[in-house]
Amino acid sequence: MPSVLPENNDRLVRLEHVAIKMSAEELRALLEMVDNQLFRMKYIDSKIPGHQKKPEELKLAAGAVGILRDAFNRARGIKARGVADTKADVGGGNPTA
Repeated sequence: MPSVLPENNDRLVRLEHVAIKMSAEELRALLEMVDNQLFRMKYIDSKIPGHQKKPEELKLAAGAVGILRDAFNRARGIKARGVADTKADVGGGNPTA
């Protein structure tokens, strides 16, 4: 099912699923980077004067981090968690633990 991302607050863009190939180490590095960026979006950017909250963008980013974390765990042979567990843990934890 395609995701919908608001663009310029007046149009919606349909995004299709994309498959990519990368090594587990590349995936680990990407996950670490996006997890850090999500933390910044949630806790640091909100303290900057004039910052405008974008809850839908934050929700999409958190979902993407969860998908990457699950893919990394599968690559390491760790059984996938339930949907509720994944959503509750998005943005936290250490992807290399």
